[in-house]
Amino acid sequence: MIGVISNIIAISITFTLQKLLVFQTRGNWLKEYLRSYITYGFVGVLGFVLLWVFLNIFSINVWISQGLIMLVITTISFFGHKKITFGLKK
Repeated sequence: MIGVISNIIAISITFTLQKLLVFQTRGNWLKEYLRSYITYGFVGVLGFVLLWVFLNIFSINVWISQGLIMLVITTISFFGHKKITFGLKK
């Protein structure tokens, strides 16, 4: 239960900061907030899948795997928020 509450708080804070400071959108707060969960859900599942692939198929060290996954997830997350959460057409 604590994990669920902490994730909701973390997503709420990061969504607000991204909306105001990074993407600076004026769109509907609720729609964008709900769409942010789509992006976070996708990258969360992708992270688990990539970790399994790196460890079980490629036999890459867990620390190296996590580092590589962080680079991939951060990039995909940025573009996911840009295109899906905040719907910027730039």
